[in-house]
Amino acid sequence: MEGEAAAHYSSYSGFLKQDPRRRAARVLEIGHDWQDDEQRRFRVCYYTATGELTAERLSGPLDLEDFERGVEGVAIVAVIPSHDELERRLGTWPMVERCQPRTLTRLRELVRDSAP
Repeated sequence: MEGEAAAHYSSYSGFLKQDPRRRAARVLEIGHDWQDDEQRRFRVCYYTATGELTAERLSGPLDLEDFERGVEGVAIVAVIPSHDELERRLGTWPMVERCQPRTLTRLRELVRDSAP
């Protein structure tokens, strides 16, 4: 399953409940201004306990006090076994300019193209 989208969840709480390791995982936020082809906004995160790289669709302003609030759904972009491997794959990715279209598409391509 490495490098492929594994699942979609309609809510952040549903995503967390499906695998208890996600609640205990250290979550590395890679950014919250990613956009898809339709210019919808996403937060991209890496869950260390499961190796999941996620795109979490945001419905409004991000609440920094409540990580779950404002998230409409979660898609697993890839499963990457370690933080070192994540850095290797994304190391060529330049800083994402705020709210630029298609950045999420490029992330998916980059993760897929750099898979071992």
